Amino acid sequence: MNFMDISIEIKGSFPKLDEKLLRKFEKLLEDRFKFKSLPQEYKDFLLKHNGGYIHPNDLVYEDKEFEEVVSFSTPLEFRDGSIDEPNLIMMFTVWLEEDMRAFEDSIEDWDIYSIVPSNIYSREDFDILPKFMMSIGLCNSMRSGDLLCISLYEDDFGSIYYHPNKSMHPVPFYGDFFTNRRTEIYEKYKIDAETDLDSPEFDEVNDEIRRAYFVKVADSFNDLWKNLKIIRY
Repeated sequence: MNFMDISIEIKGSFPKLDEKLLRKFEKLLEDRFKFKSLPQEYKDFLLKHNGGYIHPNDLVYEDKEFEEVVSFSTPLEFRDGSIDEPNLIMMFTVWLEEDMRAFEDSIEDWDIYSIVPSNIYSREDFDILPKFMMSIGLCNSMRSGDLLCISLYEDDFGSIYYHPNKSMHPVPFYGDFFTNRRTEIYEKYKIDAETDLDSPEFDEVNDEIRRAYFVKVADSFNDLWKNLKIIRY
């Protein structure tokens, strides 16, 4: 599989994983998040490119003139009718401290986000990620909170999702798109805005509500990559 078919490169990757490190990483994910396995296409990617900055992408460099970005399409429309096409700027890395410490001096940029801390931060601090959704990349800017994620749910295992941080306050940006999704869930479970969802009996409902704020952008990791495009300004 060639990830560079459309002149897109990944720069600043962490040291490559081997099969042994990849298995250890999957075990860490299972212990920490109860993830059973990762999709093979994404594992192939990690064996070749352990995260890094997407290039070309001038959004990473705040002091550089805005000329080129790498984008993908979504089903989201802004209120003016234009399509939301996020810019992919970074794929998260795998860092296993005990096993990879010897490679520290070879790492060019420690600012690239790592998968496990990113998922802990988004899941435990901000309660954004659904139970079996894993964040794997960052979109639009280093401070955006706009996530690229991979589904580990059985019903769409390996599908790729986009979470725009502004979906938490969506109306000024996307109109009623996310509000309607949430309303459909309320109607499905016969609840309303006054229902106390803090009870454990509503765990499934809460997870479905979280999933409503993620939009599917590709059926698989490879499909996403094939549909990336360079936009030059």
